[in-house]
This record gives sequence, structure tokens and C-alpha cells, in this order.
Amino acid sequence: MRILHLVSYSLYSGPVPPTLGLALAQRAAGDVVYLAVDCRRGNFDGYEEAALPQLQAHALAPPLSLVLSHRAAPWEHVRDHYRLAALCRRQAIDVLHCHMTHDHLLAALVPLQQTTLVRTLHAPRALRPRLGQGSLWRRTAGLIVRSAADHRQLQAAAHPPPPVAIVPAGIAPPAQTHAAAVAAGEALRRRLGVPVGATLVGQAALLAGRGQAQLLQAVADLRRDDVHVALAGLGEAQTSLRRLTARLGLTARVHFLGYVPQPQLHDFYAALDLAFVGRLGNDAGGRAALEAMVTAVPLLAYGGAPAVAELGAGGRATLFEPLSAAALQPVLAALLADWPAARGRALQAQAHVLQHRTFAAEAAATRRFYQLLRPQQAVPQPRPWLARLAAWAGPRRLEPLARGGDQTHASAAAACLDPGLSFTLAK
Repeated sequence: MRILHLVSYSLYSGPVPPTLGLALAQRAAGDVVYLAVDCRRGNFDGYEEAALPQLQAHALAPPLSLVLSHRAAPWEHVRDHYRLAALCRRQAIDVLHCHMTHDHLLAALVPLQQTTLVRTLHAPRALRPRLGQGSLWRRTAGLIVRSAADHRQLQAAAHPPPPVAIVPAGIAPPAQTHAAAVAAGEALRRRLGVPVGATLVGQAALLAGRGQAQLLQAVADLRRDDVHVALAGLGEAQTSLRRLTARLGLTARVHFLGYVPQPQLHDFYAALDLAFVGRLGNDAGGRAALEAMVTAVPLLAYGGAPAVAELGAGGRATLFEPLSAAALQPVLAALLADWPAARGRALQAQAHVLQHRTFAAEAAATRRFYQLLRPQQAVPQPRPWLARLAAWAGPRRLEPLARGGDQTHASAAAACLDPGLSFTLAK
């Protein structure tokens, strides 16, 4: 199968790392895969790495370059339109897989002929009704969401969606051996000055509103000098968090690491005794939770994020709600009081992730969804430019989409379920 992924995002965060992992797994499975990202804005927020340099080493760029940026000039949008059409035609692309609204809109305007258009909804805001959503859905063969809760929200929307698959996000297994990870974690703890025997709680996020303030307040409320906190990342919240740390009297026990590159995140998690995940950003798949679980670190997470709640079900993570220090503090205290049980649950969670939540498992489920959609090919195609302008001048109603997702397709989807991996089609 020949697949082209489009991600109109320029940072190596949010939807880019999971899409790269999926693309590499698809290529490893024998598919021809291309991946294009926003090449205009780069590191626009100053807090994270630009995506393009991270992708160049993997040789996934399509033969024709695309700008894929909403900040592009009008003529660049037009050029992207024609280049995308040429790519799909010349490279015989079977699946055009979009991951952001900008690239989805671009793809929906391209005459795709035999190419199937699929969209993954990575962020909660992508599920909300918006102007033109119905028309966009009619030009889309299928949608992928990360959780059953996202599926229910989509089905309750005013515009009926095309067939929907629930494909949980994947993660890469640790590249290091266990011994190497332990050594790297101990080295990081020594560098931070964490005393031997102290408990280190960590979070990899410094963007505002991710629960860092609630974590610091809960640690202060514990009134235990043996609990330290490590915060990795850069973001607009770092100044206010440093002030809060000083006000709470935690300066000696809270460690700000700055930005930690993706390859070094395993060292960060290896140094932790407990990982904390608050609100998610524009990654509805819960990558922060997966990163902790795949390294066998006990996870304490806010249960209001659907993907994290489903991932932590069955005791694989300790969940709490609401996102407040008052709700967090007693849960944290109970975890610290029963540490052997927490470690045992972390090992079970790691085994679950390595068996069911790898990028290889995600690629297999995604491929089955592609195959279920490919025979339908009932998505209306855009008219050529002149015909489209004529239609705009004298509006005509589009024929309704002959949608799949009947009982036959639902049964086919149920027949290819993996244990622990949800994969369903919406009716």
C-alpha cells in the first residue's frame, strides 16, 4: 500500500511524533510511506524543537515538497493544491492520511480519483462542530479517533461523520536495556542532587494549565521532606511555577530541567519513581502517559482525558478527578504509602503497552481500517476548477455521501479485533 501522511504542524510535539512513529511502523510492515509537515513556521513558540530536522533522517519526505502551513502565501496554497494532486496521481497514492484541519481542507479540494482520504482527530477541539464540517466529512472516507469517548462525542455531533475507527495511539518500545536505563536514571538523580532514598515525582510539561501547580501544592500539603519534583520542558508557565515553588517553600526539592530532547526522555523517566500527567495538549492519544508506562514507571494521572482514563483502566494507572490539589493530595499520599503495589501495577502496565500499544499494533489496526474503506470509494470528488467556479456561481446541492458502516462492515471490523485493541466502525 502507498500512503501519504500530511501534518500541517511545524513542532516536534502534538501530532508529529505519533504520526512519525506510525509512518515508520507502516514502512517496516512493507508499505511505501511519505510524511510531509509544515515547513514554514519552524520552532514558532521557542519552547520545542522544529519538526522538519527530526524527520529528515528518516527519508520520508514526498518527491514534491509541500509548504503545508496556514501562514503560507496565497500562491503557495495554490501550489500545494496542484502538487498534492500530482503526488497522488504520479506516486499512485492509495491512502491520503490527514492529521490537522489545514491539510484536511487542502486534501478535500484535490481530485483524488482512486486515493482514499482518511483523517485522524488528534485534539479534542477537532471533535467540536464547526462551519463547513459537514461538507468536509462528505469528502472523507473515514475518521480515526483515539478513544471510545471521542467516538461517542463525534457520533452525537450535528453532522453525521463518515465511518469511524477507534485506534488507540502507539508508542515505541524503550531503545535502552533495563540496566542502561537504570544507570542513566541514577546519573540524572545525582546531577539533580536528589538524595538517596528520596521519592522523585516528575512531569514532562511546562505549558500552562497542565496541572503542574496542583502537583506542587499537593506535594507541599504532604509535609514530607523526602518527596522531590522534577519538571521537564520549557513553556509560558515556568516563571509562575518558579514563584509558586518559592512561595510553597519547595525551592530545594523542585528541579527544573529545561527542555529535554526526545531521545533523552527515556533517561528522564528512568530517573523517576512516579510520573504525573495532568491535562493533555493537542495529543488526544495520551503520549505522555504511554511514555511513562512503557518505561515501567508508576503513573498518577488526571482521569478527565478519555485516552488516559481508558489506558489506566484496570489499575494500570492511578487516576484522580477533578484536577485540583485537594483531590490529588490524598491519592498521592496513598500511593506513597503502598509503594510495592504501585511498582507491581507499573510492571503490568508496561507489559500491556508492549503487547497492545506499540506503533506496530497501531499500524496493523490502521491498515485494516484502510482496507475496509478502500472498496467503498463512494466519496464525492471536487469538480475541476472551472466547473467548481461555475457551481459556486450557481450553487447546487452535492449528492449525499453513500456511506459505509452498515452491519456488514461492522461485523468485518469486529472480526479483526486484537485483544486489548479497540477497532470499530461507526454506523
